[in-house]
This record gives sequence, C-alpha cells and structure tokens, in this order.
Amino acid sequence: RRTQHGASFRVAHKWLRETLEGECAAVGYFGPQGLALQPKLAYALSDHWKLLVGAQVYRGESASVFGLLRSNSTGYVEARWSF
Repeated sequence: RRTQHGASFRVAHKWLRETLEGECAAVGYFGPQGLALQPKLAYALSDHWKLLVGAQVYRGESASVFGLLRSNSTGYVEARWSF
C-alpha cells in the first residue's frame, strides 16, 4: 500500500548493579496488519564477557511485510568477549 499507519516502541532497563539488561522493541502496522518484536536479555559475567539471549519475531497478514518475513522469525543465544 502507498500509505501505512503504525507505531513503534522500545523499552529497556538495567538491574543487579547494571549487570542484567532487558530490552524489548516492536514495530506494528495497522493496515495491512503486521508486527515485528525483538526482546533481548543480556547478563555481564565480567568486565569482558557478556551472555545474551533474544528473539526476532515477525507476524502479520500475508500481504504485509512482516507477514512475508514470518518464516524468518528466530531466537538466538550469544556469548560476547570484548577488550
């Protein structure tokens, strides 16, 4: 469609002296209906190591961009080392 109306948000917070981070971001369209959701948790094991777990979820009508990406929804676990 030429014009699409929607909304987006991102919420993040840190706990446990900033070692645990949570985040959720989303984009939604109203017509054709579609939703992209990206939740994520990260935990700092040390100053150099961080563990992450998250997902990228796509849902919507088959005519929407996110509906076409539905089969690309995924979850992941990541270990990061920084210096």
